[in-house]
Amino acid sequence: MSKSLFYGWTLLGAFWLVLFVNLAFPAYGAGVINNYMAVDLHLNRQMVGLPYSVYLLMSGLPGPLAALCVNRRGIRFTHYLPDFANATVKIDDPSSPLAKGLPPSFVIDREEWYTWSQSPRPNVSVLASVDESSYVPNTMIKMGGDHPVVWSNSHFKARNVYIFMGHHGGLFDNPNFVQLFRNAIFWGAGQ
Repeated sequence: MSKSLFYGWTLLGAFWLVLFVNLAFPAYGAGVINNYMAVDLHLNRQMVGLPYSVYLLMSGLPGPLAALCVNRRGIRFTHYLPDFANATVKIDDPSSPLAKGLPPSFVIDREEWYTWSQSPRPNVSVLASVDESSYVPNTMIKMGGDHPVVWSNSHFKARNVYIFMGHHGGLFDNPNFVQLFRNAIFWGAGQ
């Protein structure tokens, strides 16, 4: 009679390793780049398990840390544009190394544009915001003016940048998005 093997311990160990990497890298100063952030993540018993492990793989390693950072400041996810919209992104801090080679504004096609309960601007260094009046198609789902979409948080030791765009692969056909992402990689690496 063959004895069946239990793989649960291996999966559990892998889960904790991935979770440790998510929290340890930023805590010890490694660069963190998020191409979008799941701000509505709530760590609870229902999320721990295979669905949570899949979420980590799908959202990128720093996803839970990013959610924790936003939730810690009292900002909550409120809505998103499920039908996607084109919009103009405006650079708020052209002196930032993250803005190198970017025009003062550029259009991003087909994005979900998350909204939050309040602007994170008082607690972070905002690089870029979306102009909600430029949504095509227009929608009633808006933050009401100040809508940052790219920022860095100096409250953490790690160089970190949060880019709230990236809900489809076609963004990498946009040269301005590619430049922003390239800048983030080099800045996060300290170069």
